[in-house]
Amino acid sequence: GYIFYLAMLNLSFGLRFLSENPLIRLTEIPSAEFWQYAMPLIAFVIPVAFILFIRYFIGWGWKKSILLLLIYSVFQGIIKIIADYSEPAQDIYGTTNTIFGLLAAVVLLAHLFLPEMRKNREVQLIGAGLGFYLLAILYDNLAHLNWLPDKWSFDEPAYLFFNITLIVVAFKRITNTEKEFFLVKQDLETARNIQNAILPDINPKGENYEVSSAYLPMALIGGDYYDYHL
Repeated sequence: GYIFYLAMLNLSFGLRFLSENPLIRLTEIPSAEFWQYAMPLIAFVIPVAFILFIRYFIGWGWKKSILLLLIYSVFQGIIKIIADYSEPAQDIYGTTNTIFGLLAAVVLLAHLFLPEMRKNREVQLIGAGLGFYLLAILYDNLAHLNWLPDKWSFDEPAYLFFNITLIVVAFKRITNTEKEFFLVKQDLETARNIQNAILPDINPKGENYEVSSAYLPMALIGGDYYDYHL
C-alpha cells in the first residue's frame, strides 16, 4: 500500500525535476508537447500520492481533515488538468500547488501537536521533513517575488531530505511489520506444539480391530480435539 504511493510520489517528482532540466529542454527528448500534457497529470499525482501515503501513519486525521484534504486535492487536480489543457500558457502548476502546500502545511503540521501524535516518531519524522521542504518552497516563492535573493534554489535538496524521511519511515514500518509477523508465527508454532501434545499419540488396538487417525489442520493450528473412550 504505502510503498506503492511512495513510489508514485518519487516517480512524479523525478519526472517534474527532469522536465525542468535545461539539457532535457534543449534536446527536446521527450518533446515539449509531451511535457505540456504530462505536467498537469504529474501535478495531480504528487499531492494525491503524498496524502494516501501519510494516511497509513496518521489515518484520516482529526475531524477527517486528511480525507477533506484528499478530496480538495483531487478536485483541484481535475480543475487544473482541464484549465491547463485549455490554456497551456497559464502557470497552473505553480499557483495551485502553492495553495495546496499551504493547506497541507496547516493540516499536517497541526497534527504534530495532537496528544496522540506527539509520541509517534513516524509522524514527527514526516513532519520534520515536510517542514523543511515547505520552507524551501516558501523561499523559492518569495525569491520569485523579489522579496528574497534569487541566488539559490533549495527545492531539490529539500525534497531529497523530505524523501529520505519518508523512506526511513516506510522502512521502519516494514521492519516492524516483519517483526510482528515473526512473533505471531512463533506463537502459532508454540500453540501447534501444545495442541499436538494434548492429542493422543497412541491409537487403540485390539484382537479384532485397529484404529488409525490423522489430524491435519487447514493452517498451523486447528480448533478440534479428539480422544478415545473404550
